[in-house]
Amino acid sequence: MARQIKAALAASEEEVCGLLRQLSAKDSDIRVITSKANRYFMQMRTLERECTSLKMISPPRLLRTIICARCSLPAPRLGWKKRHEL
Repeated sequence: MARQIKAALAASEEEVCGLLRQLSAKDSDIRVITSKANRYFMQMRTLERECTSLKMISPPRLLRTIICARCSLPAPRLGWKKRHEL
């Protein structure tokens, strides 16, 4: 079980890093990338709960914020879209 969780975390980290590279490359696709990244955060929370229930050390908190390509500020979760009127 621990191996499966570690494999899922590694795959998710690669996916999010790729999404962040796309975010800086294509500003017009910001909504799509943000929704994918938010799904990743939901998966991370689920994995953290599973790790806690298995009495394991919780997984590292990787990439909890996205850097906005427009203002270069951290963009926490969903509420940040309103600032840019997307």
